[in-house]
Amino acid sequence: MSEQSAAFPSLPFAPVDVCDGIHAAVAFEVLRDQYSLQAATIAAWCAIDARSQGDEVRYRFWFGVFCDLRKASPVFSLLPPTASKLRPFFPEGTDLLSARGRGGDVDRLLHSKDIGSAIIRQIRSIIEN
Repeated sequence: MSEQSAAFPSLPFAPVDVCDGIHAAVAFEVLRDQYSLQAATIAAWCAIDARSQGDEVRYRFWFGVFCDLRKASPVFSLLPPTASKLRPFFPEGTDLLSARGRGGDVDRLLHSKDIGSAIIRQIRSIIEN
């Protein structure tokens, strides 16, 4: 068994390849490109949010994306949000921007009420443009 496969055991369930019309590979690319070092953190929070809502399909989708990000590079590790939870949530329709200075407040995104849906909307917006 290789060192990497020992560090990343296989998923205990079959991952979901498509969720809300978005393929996992597309979600992986958009998160990696838009959120750089915080991509895995965002995918993990999407999975946690889906699990807390009892949405097993979305949970398996986002957990699979998270695992793929972690496997792709050790750089994509979990980074904790830096903002205080006292900050207000961003209003619906607010443009989500990236962590790499192309705009964006990842902390507000991580504290939003439905991060998975917000990310799906962002991915759709990027695909359409």
